[in-house]
Amino acid sequence: MQLPTPVTWSSAPPLRRAIAEALRRHRPEIVITGNFGDTFGGRNLNQADHIAVGRAVLDTVRDAANRWIFADQFTDGLEPWRGVVEVFPMAGAADRATGRHTFWSLGWSG
Repeated sequence: MQLPTPVTWSSAPPLRRAIAEALRRHRPEIVITGNFGDTFGGRNLNQADHIAVGRAVLDTVRDAANRWIFADQFTDGLEPWRGVVEVFPMAGAADRATGRHTFWSLGWSG
């Protein structure tokens, strides 16, 4: 991926386009992304680029399933991909009280 550095929320549309293409091409069932919370489990602040990339990945899992978003990718033989069933953020997303990690289980309908 050739994207501007540093990655910030303003670079999200090209980033989301690139991630959507990768999801549609590789068709994963599970996606692992970076921590996109404000902190790393407490008082240690997260970095803006980590937050932007993590949130872009979460949004793009939904985008990749939508045939109207980045529709120009379908000329390359790609199709919408609704097969992602879980998204896991890594490092720092665990609840310190319980030790459990947050994840998103996607209940696709239709």
